Amino acid sequence: MRIIGKHYGKLISLKEIREISETTREGSSLLKLSDAAKAMGFKTIGAKLSFEKLKQAPLPLIVHWDKQHFVVVYRIRKNIVYISDPAYGLIQYNKQEFISRWIGNNANEQTKEGITLLLESIPHFSLKMFTQ
Repeated sequence: MRIIGKHYGKLISLKEIREISETTREGSSLLKLSDAAKAMGFKTIGAKLSFEKLKQAPLPLIVHWDKQHFVVVYRIRKNIVYISDPAYGLIQYNKQEFISRWIGNNANEQTKEGITLLLESIPHFSLKMFTQ
């Protein structure tokens, strides 16, 4: 969620993010990330999307990654997907690498869907409740 805040020009402290997303040593759930995004002023929708639908979705968005944590997709250009991974930073993946990390090893763009959290700023969107 800190990455999402930064995208919109607001630096949110790690402490604040951990509080609003109820992050534990095991991480955070998609539901808690959704709750945190709502607290930040977003409308959220959890969805299972194909790669083709993902390419049409508004960015940035959050995807479940390697069946263990979440990353932010901030750009898709042709067959390259750009992510921000809290553990590793900014990374680029080709389409097939991205699909296998997002959906699973046996996935392809026609048959599988991956877990996604779509974010939309709403008319009264504001991150002013957070420190800068």
